[in-house]
Amino acid sequence: MFKQCLQNSHIPFVLLDRDRAFYLRGLKEWDFERNYLIDTLLTQQDIYASVCEQLDFKKE
Repeated sequence: MFKQCLQNSHIPFVLLDRDRAFYLRGLKEWDFERNYLIDTLLTQQDIYASVCEQLDFKKE
């Protein structure tokens, strides 16, 4: 999925261990409430973007 995000010009994400429970809950509840998983993944994207910014990674 990481590679697919990069190929499609999306910010990739790395799921942190501390947020694993939120991810699993989002998968479990996907048929009823999709925002759980979407919010979890968007948060992970924000964290990844922040780390890249701290490392002075520039998108080309």
